[in-house]
Amino acid sequence: MLEARVVSVSLGSPAGDYRLVIRGQDFRLTLLRVGTGGRLNSAGYLIRHFDGNCAAVGLDGAKLAYRTSATRYPVAEGQWLAGLARYTPVVDGSGIRQYWEPGVVSWLEREHGLVWPGTRVLMLSALDQGHLAAALAASGACLQVADPLVALGLPFTFTSLARFETAAAFTLPLLTLLPQGFLHATVRPASRRRLFPLLRPGRHLQELLTWAQVVCGDARLLEQLPPGPLGGKIILTNALTPEHAGSLLREGADLVVAMSAIPEAAPVSADLVEAACVALGGRRLEDLDEQGRRAC
Repeated sequence: MLEARVVSVSLGSPAGDYRLVIRGQDFRLTLLRVGTGGRLNSAGYLIRHFDGNCAAVGLDGAKLAYRTSATRYPVAEGQWLAGLARYTPVVDGSGIRQYWEPGVVSWLEREHGLVWPGTRVLMLSALDQGHLAAALAASGACLQVADPLVALGLPFTFTSLARFETAAAFTLPLLTLLPQGFLHATVRPASRRRLFPLLRPGRHLQELLTWAQVVCGDARLLEQLPPGPLGGKIILTNALTPEHAGSLLREGADLVVAMSAIPEAAPVSADLVEAACVALGGRRLEDLDEQGRRAC
């Protein structure tokens, strides 16, 4: 029997830490999440500690790279963290999300009868959910890409993914050198640092929320949303606690979809699921053949 342990080193709060054991016919897998409260040096210490002592390490709240449809932009902080591990593979969840995120677009169309062409979709971060943004653009949805507004506080959005990616080609070589806290909150909304702190994007964001039929964003980004009408809206997010999902439903959301592979358990993040696939398959997800991907 295969016995393995995988660890998610998170820049999020330690309050969300958990240990989960998954048993299969021929394996026993322990999933561990350790939060550092936004402290990058603590995350580095943990990666060194677990290097060689677990099957794979996941990074939560830190990206190895930002991706557009054409280009990969390595992120300085994420690359530094991954480079601290000499023996254990480090993943950030992007390998598994390239299958999850397009899949949820097809699932909503098939199971809920959602007709995507013309559907108004607010993408809080196309950088974070790039595969989802690409699938929505291909489906004919009407996109508002809010990365400049949400990440930088700039009072504008992009009305197409192609325009966003054109701008990204000019800005990401610089932005990937900045601490990731400038682009997204790692612990809570109060942890957010902005390049333009005097700008107040709340009103514009509230107007976009009113306009949207579907809102897409990481759970930490959803926590930053101003109070606004969610009545009848669909929320697409990543790992989400039952409490937060309940709060969104009480605010009027029609459907909350958390793209987690283990919805009955703790809100397992994509990096930890990908680390589990690496532990079971012995290779990074992008190196697995199609049969291996389905098995994961």
